[in-house]
Amino acid sequence: MNKTAVGLLGLGLAGIIGLAATANPPAVHPDVEQRILTMRAAKSALEPLQAMMAGRMRFDRDTARGARAALVDATGDIPRHFRPETYDPLSRARAGIWRHPDLFDAHARQAKRAARGIRTGSLNRLRQTLPQMINACLACHNRFRQMR
Repeated sequence: MNKTAVGLLGLGLAGIIGLAATANPPAVHPDVEQRILTMRAAKSALEPLQAMMAGRMRFDRDTARGARAALVDATGDIPRHFRPETYDPLSRARAGIWRHPDLFDAHARQAKRAARGIRTGSLNRLRQTLPQMINACLACHNRFRQMR
């Protein structure tokens, strides 16, 4: 194989890897992109807490405390990112968010209360308080998020 063919093969592989890494391309509308980023931030904050709770990750108070803080921030941002009724092919938001804004806001407030209620001082306290957060997320997603 000559150098040109090897180079083209490398570029092709890089392109395929790049496509795989961007399986979720950025949303077209900036408002929707912000909503997606907020939800991803909440999910990222939940992941180490869930891993600690399940025993897949060693409990670390500082990591748990930081994840809790990030979760409180993310849940506090939810209502404002859904204020503009904006649609996008990548959005999973159901129209009920805008038809029932009071109910949506109540779910968002419950998520923030649950995030604030997470106790990170010990694994036992985390295990007692994290399920309320998970249930708050699921309650809202079951009502207002399209599953694909």
